[in-house]
This record gives sequence, structure tokens and C-alpha cells, in this order.
Amino acid sequence: MLLSAAIYFDGFLPASKSEVRLERILKVSSSLKVYRSGFPNGCPARQIASTRISLPPLFPTDAPIRDQPLIPPPPFLVAAVVDKLCQTSKYATVVRLVPGEADAYCAEDVFRNGGTILTSDSDLTIHDLKLGAVTFFRDLHIASTEEGDQLMGPKFSPSDIARRLQLPQDQGMRRFGYELSKSSRPKFAQVLENCKGDLLDPDEFRRFCIPYETLETTDWSDVPVLGGIDNPTLDARLSEVVLQCLILAYALEEDKQDACLGSIKQVFSVAKDSNLVPWDVVHLTAQVQATLYSLRILAQVLDLMYEIKAEKPVQGSKQLRELLATLPPLADYPSVSGTIALMASLKDSDVLAKVATALDLPEEALLPSKESKSKSQKKKRKKASETEPRARPEKKVSSNPFDILETE
Repeated sequence: MLLSAAIYFDGFLPASKSEVRLERILKVSSSLKVYRSGFPNGCPARQIASTRISLPPLFPTDAPIRDQPLIPPPPFLVAAVVDKLCQTSKYATVVRLVPGEADAYCAEDVFRNGGTILTSDSDLTIHDLKLGAVTFFRDLHIASTEEGDQLMGPKFSPSDIARRLQLPQDQGMRRFGYELSKSSRPKFAQVLENCKGDLLDPDEFRRFCIPYETLETTDWSDVPVLGGIDNPTLDARLSEVVLQCLILAYALEEDKQDACLGSIKQVFSVAKDSNLVPWDVVHLTAQVQATLYSLRILAQVLDLMYEIKAEKPVQGSKQLRELLATLPPLADYPSVSGTIALMASLKDSDVLAKVATALDLPEEALLPSKESKSKSQKKKRKKASETEPRARPEKKVSSNPFDILETE
């Protein structure tokens, strides 16, 4: 039985990690380009399906089989997980958004209070945890015991490992991590031998150890502006900035109005049984999600101004806060199929026609003619059958990671 527990999330990355952040953004962008180039005729519908056929297995013991380019995780995934945890009575009180990187706060907690850290970050084995230990998510599995099914996995104690490897007592696993980082093709025996020799560059080693030092603070009290808030729930990364950059590049390819109207008309060309979804429809969904996320950030800014009792509040900010409070949680943002359903609903209720009138546009700008729609659907179905095989029934497992958030 756990006496105490906490789930730590990054509050923000320090300035020293700006290069790391840029590398991650470039990596995601490159992955998306590779995935897009692998399916030039449209996005495979099964990759963006929102209908939950079955939940992915928790703590699987085998690696997933990949027969196509790996799509990057959704940009809002972590924030959606935080949202869902905060909505549950079981976990809301243990969620911690910390003013820095979460791994240092996990290590500090275990250093002071003991316990085990569940993580996927191997860097936590370098921290000084005293008698604490680390368990990796990839090693967890559900095993049957006399007391029933239990979640089990190996524990790694950095202090115990350092003792068994006979590492210098004043350096411990940090020395091992340092020597490992200096090797382009590390071999365990060679790294261990280097650990037991003299340091060639003591200053470089001290700089390496800085991120693994014990924290001077574990709360928001030293953070300007936010110091008076007990546990802020702000999104760590303003990922809508990245989305806006990507969307801007897309919009520059043609007139922005034509691009938007074209995306809406493309929605009505998607057949229900189509194996491919036009990329314009995927882009439109991304813009809808980016808009909702931007409004979410605006809501957080207004809430923050209210919490700190900002002088001279913006006129109408109270009413705007009330309106923004009705925004859906991240897990409920419309998927591609949700966007298609939304547009169909707007069309059936004549809302799109009214929007066209309000914008002084002909209805054809938003609504394709029945004849062109029928031809387009037949063409899409024929093209899809030629370029993309239907998914086999035995592989009907939802690839939407947000599906797991629907259960506790």
C-alpha cells in the first residue's frame, strides 16, 4: 500500500534546454514529412480513427508491429493526460506541475521521502536517490499471483548499482553517466574501467553533474508572478505556436481564403467507407484543434490575471472568462471524423449556407454541387481501392491514444 504518491509533469523547460526543444520540433516535423510522403494520395483513415474498437493493451510484453512509417504522438497528448487526471478524484490531488523539469522533482521527492520512481527516463538512475529506486514503464507487466493479478517489474537502485560496480563513492552513478556520454560507441567494460580512473577534465564533469544536483526549491514560491498560486495548471508548451507556423507555410501555397474554402468542400468528398482521408481535411482538423488550443491558452492567461488580481483588467475579460470556461477538454477536441461530422451537421442545418450569405459568398464556395459530390466520391473510392488495401479485421485496434482517457 502506498503511503504517499505524486505524479510530476514538466511546468516548463529551462532556457538551457532551448536547443533540445528545437531538436524535438525538427524531429517531429521531419517525421510528419516522412509520413506524409509515404501516403501521397491521402492519410490512412485507420491512423486517425476516433471510433474506439478496442482499447490498446496496458503494459504489453511485446513490441508493436510496425508495417508503415511511425506517426509522431499528438501534440496535446501530455496536456490531455493532465486534464483527465485532474478530473478524477483518485488522482487530482497527486498531480504536480512543477516549475522546471519533472525528473529533478521526482528524484528530490524520493531522495527526501524514499520510494520508487516509475519513469521511461533512464537519466533518473544517475540522480542520488539514497535508498530509493527506479522502475521503467517498459518493464512493467501484469502477473497472476496468489493474491490476484498484480502489476510487477524490476527495481533498480542507483546506490546499490554504484556499490556493486565499485564506483567512486563521491561520484556514484553520475560518473558512470558522464563516461557513458563521452563514448560514441560505448562498451560496458570500457566505460566501467574509465570510471575507476582519474578525471581528465574535472570542470567538464562538474558541469555534467549540475542537472543532477538536489533542488533548492520544490514549489512555485520563487517563480515570479506565479508565486502566489499553490499548484498552477498551465500548459507547459505553447504548441499552438508550432501549429501556426506549420499552417502558415501551408496557407502560403495558395490564397488563404481559397485554401480554407477548399478544405471545407473536401470534407464532403470523403466517403464513409473510404480508406483514405484527403490531407486537406486533416489540415482543416489541425486548424480547428489549434484554434481551440489557442483559446485554451487565452483562458489560462485570463484566469492567471484573475488569480494574481491584476490591476486594470481588460474590459470584458470577466464575460470572456465565462465564455471560455465552456471550452471542451483536450480529450474531447474533434478528431478528423469529428470534424467531418461537424461539417455535415452544419450543412444539414443550413448553417453553412447562412455563413456563406454572411460572408457574401455563393453557396457553391462552401457546398459542392450534388453532381460533383457524387463524381468525387466515386473517384475517391476507386482511387482508394487501387492505392490502399483494406485493413484486416484482426488488426481493428484503435490507434487513437486519447481513447485510453475515456476510462479510469
